[in-house]
Amino acid sequence: SFRDVAKKYINAFEPNGKTNYEAAFKLAFKMADTSYKERYESGCQTVYVFLTDGVQTEGSSEYIAQLKDRKTRMASNRNEMFIIIGLGDDVGPNTDAEMNLKKMACATEGIFESVPDVASTSSYEAKYVTEAKIMTALGAFARYFQTSSALQKRETISFTEIYEGASFPM
Repeated sequence: SFRDVAKKYINAFEPNGKTNYEAAFKLAFKMADTSYKERYESGCQTVYVFLTDGVQTEGSSEYIAQLKDRKTRMASNRNEMFIIIGLGDDVGPNTDAEMNLKKMACATEGIFESVPDVASTSSYEAKYVTEAKIMTALGAFARYFQTSSALQKRETISFTEIYEGASFPM
């Protein structure tokens, strides 16, 4: 039932041409900190997945410094990972937006992936290739966890469903 609620929430979004990286991370950190405080977490690792299709147009331009600060402050007691995904040509190769997203990934020791737009007049094959690129970008999760497990010599893998926090609405 949570997936249905999440889909309705996402489908209700109205594009307005504004992008605020800072606000997105503040909300994500608030949710994580609430989970930590309430012990509503696995105690192992927190992964932030940041998807954007645009350049930040609102909020502080110091978001990379804020992410570095977060990573440094949390390093001693929490393992937090960042996966940054740029969707569309506005954050495509050789754009300022792509460079900023790469800096964000480097600042957090995270992973960066980029997926270009598919032209509306493109063939079925081009759309399939773009869909495959999206799946590859989202597959950064799997690659990260496989590598992390191998490096830490973990022999068991656990999976979790999306869940709603006990003390914060989603």
